[in-house]
Amino acid sequence: MITLFQKRIMLAIILLLTLNACKKEDSPTEPETNNPSNSDVIKVGTLVNVTSQPVGSSGGTINILTAGNPLRGMQITVPPNSYSATKTFEISYAQIENHKLGSNFNPLSPLIKISNGGGYAENPINIKIPIKKTKDDFAIGFLYDASTGKLEALPLLDVNDSSVTVNTRHFSSTRSTLGKGLINDQSFTNLVVSSIKESVLLGQTVISSGFTPGVDDWEFINYGSFITEGHCAGQSMTAMWYFYEKKLNGAPQLFHRYDTINKSEDPSFVWYDNPLGYRFASTIQEDFNWQGWIRNVNIQSYLEPITWKTFIAAMLITGQPQLIIIKNRATNDGHAMIVYKIGVTEGILYIADPNYPNNRHTTGASSVRNIKYINGKFQPYDSFLKAGEPGITFDQFAFFGKTANIDWTKISKRFSELENKTIGNDRFPTYKLKYKLNTERIELKDTLTTSLELLDVSIEYSDAIKGTRSIVINENGEKYKDPLKINLELGKKKYGFYLEGRSPDKFVNSFINFRWITIERKAPPYSHAVISLDARDINKNFIVLKSGENITNVSFANKPPREPVKQSLVWTGNKFFVNYDYTYDIGIFGPYPIQHIGSITGELDSDAKKIKKLDANVKIISNFGSSTSTQSISFSDIPVVITNNQIISQTTDGDIKKYIISLEVNYFGEIINYVDWTNGKLAITFLK
Repeated sequence: MITLFQKRIMLAIILLLTLNACKKEDSPTEPETNNPSNSDVIKVGTLVNVTSQPVGSSGGTINILTAGNPLRGMQITVPPNSYSATKTFEISYAQIENHKLGSNFNPLSPLIKISNGGGYAENPINIKIPIKKTKDDFAIGFLYDASTGKLEALPLLDVNDSSVTVNTRHFSSTRSTLGKGLINDQSFTNLVVSSIKESVLLGQTVISSGFTPGVDDWEFINYGSFITEGHCAGQSMTAMWYFYEKKLNGAPQLFHRYDTINKSEDPSFVWYDNPLGYRFASTIQEDFNWQGWIRNVNIQSYLEPITWKTFIAAMLITGQPQLIIIKNRATNDGHAMIVYKIGVTEGILYIADPNYPNNRHTTGASSVRNIKYINGKFQPYDSFLKAGEPGITFDQFAFFGKTANIDWTKISKRFSELENKTIGNDRFPTYKLKYKLNTERIELKDTLTTSLELLDVSIEYSDAIKGTRSIVINENGEKYKDPLKINLELGKKKYGFYLEGRSPDKFVNSFINFRWITIERKAPPYSHAVISLDARDINKNFIVLKSGENITNVSFANKPPREPVKQSLVWTGNKFFVNYDYTYDIGIFGPYPIQHIGSITGELDSDAKKIKKLDANVKIISNFGSSTSTQSISFSDIPVVITNNQIISQTTDGDIKKYIISLEVNYFGEIINYVDWTNGKLAITFLK
């Protein structure tokens, strides 16, 4: 196993919820059904074909006028440029015989099947469905998926006693058989209109969907990115998608699911520590063309009572969280959020706002987000188009369809890219991090082992990027003063690189990417080791032999004086050793060879802050073999300092006895009689 010392010393929206997710105490008015997952949730009679009509790219209107037909008065309006080619709309229906959706679901229409070959239209398509209801009933349209038995509420544009008008962008949601005569075909949609007594609807207290901020939303803040001004819609859509498609199928919660170190409740703490999720939200925002789409949405204030009731009915009957879009009337700017709970009695929509992950401000302050509904009007809601910008007051509110308005399958495909860690590669600029090694620039991959003490980093972008800025953090989220010149710590550490910039036509820098890179800095090979005990005060004895002779120091080295290292230290993890044998001549008036035969073995601790244990011994043979001296020492827990050039330990406290396990000296036949430890100084040096 590689130890820490070796690491240091080496350098270099749309989901369909069941109420099983709700807590009973939060949802005293739950739906009466758990929406069982089978095709018998709605049972129908024989399918009856009504009409088949083509609609070209210029748009058009389909009217059903056949007398006696239960769909007489139905109208489908396709705006111009909704499709690039002609689509043939086929419409049929089947009478509903019974259902298992509870007393709050009361069908006013047959189950209507519409197909046109599949695909999403560029613009919402309005569908007017004939019904008969009393003034005491509230009617709402749904998509019905027979494969799951789930309903999805549709945006409601108009409702009266004789018709309901909804919209959708697709006719391809049903994935399996639907009663008699309906086939397994992915390119059709089932619609149904249901009613509920207004006294029942508005008599609810609190309705919960099971979606919870701080659990099911993203933990990062909507600051936008290089490809989006903001990604509120993408952030909301993907959070809801994950909740339904993943969490309800056993996956971990989304909040902090994909970051590395940011487990804080404070969304401002290294908010970029989830580049995959961040790119996911931005990419979906662009896939949906939110900026272009929201400006064309016309929200009518007179529909607010219908919108309020739609949110209540949708969550009550389906158990699902719902998407809401809000706009500023004066600027035409819009924002998307999730409604996860409704306080019907108090008139409150509880909001998961991408600008306030976990209901927290960028400052970390906690604040439950909500929109109030008073006397038939939604009250203005303050937020941002994206975090960090001046606040904006939103005064228009609309119910937003989930799969009806969003290509759900595209989110699934993009999520696969998240899992493959390729999300955003088709939109965000590519780049290379490089570090300087001698005179070259080497690409910095996800891991690096080096002995460099200073990492000199440069960034090369493939596209024209302006205003580039980078931040580098350590594993505690602490920023390095100079992100392009990093003093590496010894050992294996993670370094987080945040990159931002802007395209030439923009004025504000935004997120490009964030990467964790594991860098293991190993110290260079330290081949020379000298261990010495020195008497610093010449007026006192240090080692006194039995003969009374004083020895001022003992030392061990694998290097002769004034000569190169003979045998280098060998490192294995934190451990090192060397066996050495060399002879040198100190003769002045004639030959006088001195032979040193010794060994040094030791180990540093995992933090490379101490020498855990060191043993050294040497046999010194002189005068052509006639005289022999032996010395050995063992010590432990000596503090060390490691630099790019050396490992060094020099005790300064004056009392070195606490480090010494043993010391033996036989100085040419004379052994130790006394050691004055208080006068000693221990010095160990490993040189390159």
